[in-house]
Amino acid sequence: MTALGVATPPTKTTRPASNHFDQTTPGEKVLVSSTWKFTIVAVAIVSNAALLIAQQAAFRLLAPVIGSSVETWSAIIGVFLLGIAIGNHYAGKLADRFSAVTLISGSLAAGAISMLLMPVIADNLASSVAFAQLSLSVQIFTGAFFVCLLPGIVLSLVTPPSIRSIVNDPREIGSVAGRIFAWGTFGSLAGNYLAGFVLLAIFGVRVITSMTAAGLVVLAVATFLGGRRQAIGGRQDQKLARGIANTHEDRSTADIDRQWYRKALLIVFACSFVTGAVEGAAFRILAPLVGVSMFLSAGVVGVILAGMSFGNAFGGHLATRFGTLQVLRKSLIACAVATLAVAPLWKFVVSSGIFKQMSLIPQILAWSFTLFLLPAIAFGTITPQVIRLSVRSVKNSGKISGQLYAWSTVGCIVGILAAAWFSIETFGAIRTSILCGMIPVALALLTGNGTPQATDDVAQTSAAKSDQRTIPAALLVAAVALLLVCKSPYDRESRYFSLEVDADVLDGRDVKVLVLDRLVHSAIDLDDPSFLHYPHERIQGDFTRAAAKDARAAGRTPRILVIGGGGYSFPRWVESQSDLHDVIIDVVEIDPAVTEIAHDLLGLSRGTRINSIHMDGRQYVKAAPAASYDLVIQDAVNDFSVPYHLMTAEYNGLIQRLLQPDGVYLLTVIDAMESGRFLASAVRTVKSSFGDTHLLAPPETHKIRDRSVYVIGGRFPAIANGASGTQAETQASTAWWKDRSYAHIFPEREVTGLLERRGDSSPLLTDDYAPVDTLMTSHFLERSK
Repeated sequence: MTALGVATPPTKTTRPASNHFDQTTPGEKVLVSSTWKFTIVAVAIVSNAALLIAQQAAFRLLAPVIGSSVETWSAIIGVFLLGIAIGNHYAGKLADRFSAVTLISGSLAAGAISMLLMPVIADNLASSVAFAQLSLSVQIFTGAFFVCLLPGIVLSLVTPPSIRSIVNDPREIGSVAGRIFAWGTFGSLAGNYLAGFVLLAIFGVRVITSMTAAGLVVLAVATFLGGRRQAIGGRQDQKLARGIANTHEDRSTADIDRQWYRKALLIVFACSFVTGAVEGAAFRILAPLVGVSMFLSAGVVGVILAGMSFGNAFGGHLATRFGTLQVLRKSLIACAVATLAVAPLWKFVVSSGIFKQMSLIPQILAWSFTLFLLPAIAFGTITPQVIRLSVRSVKNSGKISGQLYAWSTVGCIVGILAAAWFSIETFGAIRTSILCGMIPVALALLTGNGTPQATDDVAQTSAAKSDQRTIPAALLVAAVALLLVCKSPYDRESRYFSLEVDADVLDGRDVKVLVLDRLVHSAIDLDDPSFLHYPHERIQGDFTRAAAKDARAAGRTPRILVIGGGGYSFPRWVESQSDLHDVIIDVVEIDPAVTEIAHDLLGLSRGTRINSIHMDGRQYVKAAPAASYDLVIQDAVNDFSVPYHLMTAEYNGLIQRLLQPDGVYLLTVIDAMESGRFLASAVRTVKSSFGDTHLLAPPETHKIRDRSVYVIGGRFPAIANGASGTQAETQASTAWWKDRSYAHIFPEREVTGLLERRGDSSPLLTDDYAPVDTLMTSHFLERSK
């Protein structure tokens, strides 16, 4: 038995009585070399790992160009999956006509070229005047299309010819496909972890794409040379010699049951729709419980991919051992049960608190395994079985497996988009999982219309038909009951956050606190908009007053920009101050639901003079007129996540363009003075962009060396009173900042000491290299203890 689980030569096995799907054309017995089988394993792992690395690279390359909104990531994922669907569809047709060696090695080489083109295309889009003049929605789709489609297509061309080159007998197709899918899913898992935890932490995006391209070239050459040397067997050798099979036979309709095949396409589409939707719901279910971080992404994606990999392999075994509609139907019922179990398990664990005593990383793993492993395994078994039931001849095995995989990928696209854009906001994440659990129930009923096994007697057939109706009916009743019982515990769920407003008592007054996922963002006194609970907001207030004074002195209307609305506590404060009555307040908040909940529950008037702009902060900064703001305040943070593209030197350049010549930029950072790597990188990056930079903190908290809130202030070099010389300039600069705020200003020697202590471990952040998640890891691990 080889890595792909295909014996050489094939051995005779005892099989159950066949059904109408076993009326297959026997095909020649092909002796496939062990070397070729291990080559196929390597191809499956590397090509799928490259796809995930390309996807991660695309996020980094395109965030500075089109932002990092739900629209952006759904477009990137959607276009990649569309490319995978197109690639598998056409690769399936090619696999039955051309040499597998040529197709696979050529696809890997083309994948290398596509990886090298990704940063080139992204750079050209970023510098294109015509592209910048398009609407943002068109920019998002166009950017994702040109950067992501080609690698999606060419790197997915390898799967159908890989399957086609291994299959000896149509009865083996399920096992071979299942194991190749399993290794491919393992490759996706490896690529996801390799990119997120290693490559992006060490290298820039362009180095990563070049390294990945080099790896693909090496594998392409090894595949081509090794495939040419190794005997792949009988008919495959003939294909290598003449390059093309009998196309007339490949188009024969006698080898496909058209009525079943239409059902097969629907089944794989719907099952992948569910896996895509459930994966999207998984992040929203867990984010309020364990926070948003790279570890949450790794935990959810890792568990689902691991489950799918095991499910693919087990589904291949089921397909080879049984290969019947009855087993497929039972597998669909298992999918329904596993998915419907997510809601009651979630409710039980939340109410019992059994994971609360765990540190954060074990919590993430415990939640991910408990809720999502079994659904991933169950759905992973479906496609190999459907392929086995659909392929009746070896000669069209590539075409059918490619088409089914393509339809499966399209289903995943639709599921991801449906969850992100509609279902989670409309029904909530937990109810989305329940609705998804009802879909395989319907599919089980659909498969019940197939032909029963030939050996079933009348009593067995009647009993089977009764079970086919009773069990799905019971599951549908259970699903309806779960929809009634499992309600969202939050005030609102959006594409970005779970939003909850709680009552609390702070500073001796009754307040409302806004919780986004698990982080408290704002404390609001509904009766007193002048109340500011957080000390760093008072620093922002000081600089707002100073900026307004300077603007009036220059004869212009004061205007400030706040990036990150939160609960609108600070913008409401500005609006409430009589001496700031003429200040124009623009707030960029990516999530419209945050603004709506501020209106509905946090006292923000519908008639406010605050201008709310709902888009990605960087996209607004790029599009806004130059020299339009006297003060820019960036306060866009989450629990353990900061949008990296709002932290880079290139972004700071855009902020400079936005500011008046005497304008000020304030950046809020949450980190630790002694051990924090992120704080040092943020200071280093702002210093590289603004000649006059200071690290500020509220006097109440500046001595705290654990995790605290800091404000980094930057402005253009503008030293007054004719000061000259380094020491005189430093003193004049410090005096300027002290004159404008009650904040504690860290002496230059302390800031220099911070940067020297951190050294290269806290690098300058650029669009090409900004390992923000990695820099924040130490505090996540500290909190997880």
